Amino acid sequence: MIKKLTDRLHTGIENRLPETSLALRDADTEVLVEFGHWLKGSASTIGLSKLAAQGGTIESSAKEKNLAGCELALELVKQALALHSP
Repeated sequence: MIKKLTDRLHTGIENRLPETSLALRDADTEVLVEFGHWLKGSASTIGLSKLAAQGGTIESSAKEKNLAGCELALELVKQALALHSP
């Protein structure tokens, strides 16, 4: 059950990364806030607290217009995905 949930989250993140990367490039903080909020909630629901924390960082950094903070947290999310590919 947990494996299925983590695989779904992994797929969801992968599906949203292109849009999120474009949002970062274009400084579209609205999209970044929404992605961060989604990631924070989805990851925390299944107990992935470190990933949820990165989602929270993306969300709060985007609200503060801190694109460097968004970029760093997004890179950590990508690294986590690479380490835990299904």
